[in-house]
Amino acid sequence: FTSSISCCGIFGLIVIISQQDLALLKQALTGGQISMIEYFVEVSVIYQSHQNYLQLENQYQKAMARIYKSKL
Repeated sequence: FTSSISCCGIFGLIVIISQQDLALLKQALTGGQISMIEYFVEVSVIYQSHQNYLQLENQYQKAMARIYKSKL
């Protein structure tokens, strides 16, 4: 394991995990293991988490841009 994972690598991993989570939720819904309300609540949590990640990534990129701008 390396501590220097690229930004896009992490983003790709998060997208894959989200897609897997959504697929599992849909499977649970169609299998009758969860209700429609539970499905939408969980989907909402996944999308909100993804949105939070994107906002954090945006803040990080802006901070890095300010750092590199002062080095030019």
